[in-house]
Amino acid sequence: MLRTHTMTLPAKTPYELQLFAGNIGWATPAGLGFSLALQRAGRRLVVCQGDGGLQMTAGEVGNYARSGSNAIIILVNNNGYLIERYLSPIPDSGYNYLPTWNYSLVAEGMCNNSGKYKVFKVDTEVKARAAIHAAKHLRDHFVFIEVVVDKRDAAPGAAALRQGFVSSHFSNIEGYRHLHLPGSTNANST
Repeated sequence: MLRTHTMTLPAKTPYELQLFAGNIGWATPAGLGFSLALQRAGRRLVVCQGDGGLQMTAGEVGNYARSGSNAIIILVNNNGYLIERYLSPIPDSGYNYLPTWNYSLVAEGMCNNSGKYKVFKVDTEVKARAAIHAAKHLRDHFVFIEVVVDKRDAAPGAAALRQGFVSSHFSNIEGYRHLHLPGSTNANST
């Protein structure tokens, strides 16, 4: 989400974005409806969803294959609520981690015998590029790509977001401004 401003999309490409935790889980069920409408117009939807949001609405995954959607879901698996890790006074709190799911197996189970689908699980950029390339050629399939990343993998914008959030909401909490978040450079000071 924090990297979306860097995306280059073709002209007249529809774009929807849920902001922060207020709508967490929205992308998967909303994407199903969008994908079916776009498919009728000869287009294809790509849904980017975090693992926290998917755990709230995972039941919809099987409906993509069952309804004949040709959408691509790219699931970012960072084992929890990354934005919460950056905004929370206690980044490594148990709340910010999720029960461990094997999302690619969940997708396989949800889609089992329900139309054309393909599931990938990747953990490197090379494998991710290969899965996306394959998905492009499976035009009549629903494709689910689980991308496993480090729990602290965040866009540079996360550091700026944390800095602004701290100064607005938590600057009076002793120690909060100086918490160390591994993998971030300037996110922890104000």
